[in-house]
Amino acid sequence: MNDPQPPAGAPAPKPLAFTVSGGTITVLKDPKFDDKEFQRQCDLLLQTPHNPVVIDLAKVGYLQSPEIAFLFVFVKKAKQMGKTVELRVSRTVQLVLKRIQLDHLAGVHTPEEGAGQD
Repeated sequence: MNDPQPPAGAPAPKPLAFTVSGGTITVLKDPKFDDKEFQRQCDLLLQTPHNPVVIDLAKVGYLQSPEIAFLFVFVKKAKQMGKTVELRVSRTVQLVLKRIQLDHLAGVHTPEEGAGQD
């Protein structure tokens, strides 16, 4: 019989930081985009037939410089592959992305706005 509990002294499983479904990566908590698995999943997303590809950041309250840099690189790589990128973001993150003009490179929408609107 399998015991669902980890053995005593085993590290607790890391909480899931993101999920991938179809052409969408949903970030579930404040991101660490230097996470190698996240980067790998983003690269795999660009290899799928989905277009546009979506990074859902609606549950994220802020972005730091490394995350913003990652988004610029991701959007540039997607464009080189003929893909478009949609970013679903919180109001706070939307304001930051508009200030740095990333909204001119990718679709940036809050969940209330939905895709295709600005």
